[in-house]
Amino acid sequence: MNKNRKFFVRHLSDIRQETLRRDNEVEQSLRTIYAEEEGKMPDMTRLEKIKSHGWLVAAIGIPLFVILLCGAAWAGFWFFKSFDAFNGKNLVLAVEGPSEISLGEETTFFINYYNPLKEPFDAVEVRANFPADFVATQTLPQTADKNLIWKIGGLAGEEKGTITVKGRFTGALGTVSAIQTVATYRPNNQADDLEALATKQ
Repeated sequence: MNKNRKFFVRHLSDIRQETLRRDNEVEQSLRTIYAEEEGKMPDMTRLEKIKSHGWLVAAIGIPLFVILLCGAAWAGFWFFKSFDAFNGKNLVLAVEGPSEISLGEETTFFINYYNPLKEPFDAVEVRANFPADFVATQTLPQTADKNLIWKIGGLAGEEKGTITVKGRFTGALGTVSAIQTVATYRPNNQADDLEALATKQ
């Protein structure tokens, strides 16, 4: 009985020493991590609340973001508004003339242009590209440009006009030739020129 008691007391003493050793190791580890420069441990029972400046960032950042967003929306509105009026409503260009031609005989073609909008077009210019075997004999309005270019200038809203070209084909019979016309113009509220095309076989 006495032997068992002595063994139990000795075993209990070993457990206490092992516990104290572990506590010392934990304390040493905590000192290594949290110790201040003077070697003192901070009071771990009190939590110091760190002041946050998040409200200041939000107070400045949110209004700034809203201002930038409004500016981008306003710029986009004016940018797309300038193009909206011309979506599918550009200057209308068409070429009219006979479907069959006779070599050597004078043939007449009409180049029609029309502004379908109420806003005017500026710097309107029409250029006609005829086959190489076509010789122009008369144009109305007259043009001194051998390349058949007419500088119309301004074209008011809903205004239309016609260019008449008379001439003869001197090529071989059965030759398939296309007549192409190109009109360049500048909408009243834009800086860049636009184009309209029309072709007649």
